[in-house]
Amino acid sequence: MDGKFKILSDSTCDMPIEYLREQEITLAYMSYFFGNTEYNDGSEKRLSVKEFYNAVRQGRIPHTAQINPDTAKKLLLPFARENTPLLCLVFSSALSGTCQSFFIARDELLEEYPSWPVAVVDSRAASMGEGLLLDYAVSLRNKGLSLEETAADIETSKYQLCHYFTVDDLHHLARGGRLSGVSALLGSILGIKPLLYCSDEGKLLVKGKIRTRRRSLDWLADEMQKHLLPGRYNRFFVSHGDCLEDAEYVARRVTELTGLTDYMIHPIGPVIGTHSGPGTVALFFFGDRREP
Repeated sequence: MDGKFKILSDSTCDMPIEYLREQEITLAYMSYFFGNTEYNDGSEKRLSVKEFYNAVRQGRIPHTAQINPDTAKKLLLPFARENTPLLCLVFSSALSGTCQSFFIARDELLEEYPSWPVAVVDSRAASMGEGLLLDYAVSLRNKGLSLEETAADIETSKYQLCHYFTVDDLHHLARGGRLSGVSALLGSILGIKPLLYCSDEGKLLVKGKIRTRRRSLDWLADEMQKHLLPGRYNRFFVSHGDCLEDAEYVARRVTELTGLTDYMIHPIGPVIGTHSGPGTVALFFFGDRREP
């Protein structure tokens, strides 16, 4: 089989729509809600990034819904019917049931279409970490690797994909169960910023805390300099919760420290932003290990 397989991912990858169209990537959209009103970036009922984060800043509390097996099956069915080779790269199973829905849908469709070439990969990633893994998969496909070769490479490479991030307001993580309410209150009063990362299992963990926003941003770039695997994949991504200047600062610091100039900056979409909140800055790259 040649490298001309299709790729499907989901909206938690936070990649630009222009990129997805150019690379012919199918996107599965997850829904988010304010109260009983459902929004979906793949439909007319959606909010811009600015509108979403402004609503959160005004005190509105969003929530999200995973993709269920029936929806996943509907998305996969056209590929199965046409026997189109497909790589599905989806949101971390440690953070959502969406990944399991795609595994269930795949298994059901393979009963009906047993010769269909398909691979579902748990990215163990979120936001543009998932996006960077997606970009890496595209690069392998463009080199002519087969579906099987690409899926096998991704399964190994995902454990070298580093996710380091910090947030401006601890209350969003506290609401999501990442920190206690007391810790969130003290952090807000004292200006303490959490330093976080994504584990091998795809879970969000706290590495430590640091005083002042600028130092937390510097920590991201400093840790990348320590753990970067030179020549492994010389691109890095930065995502942000409606704080572009801070994201640009981190990108400049990374360039100064590592010499890498090939990067992408893009906002964190509403689905991930529901749990991370405004002011989040995240840095993604291939390194020697996931834990900083």
